[in-house]
Amino acid sequence: MYGIIDCDNTTIQQTKSNLDQNYAKLCNRMNLEWKRCIKDASGMKEGLPSQAI
Repeated sequence: MYGIIDCDNTTIQQTKSNLDQNYAKLCNRMNLEWKRCIKDASGMKEGLPSQAI
């Protein structure tokens, strides 16, 4: 109808939802790794200082 891919709105919404969920997981993993790196580099015992958040 509007191009090569012809799929219904449900398929599009499911695909978008899956991509959003994967992106959120990736961002969470990167944030946790970043936090760990900052903690390791500064020798902190507990999380980040409030100024860095």
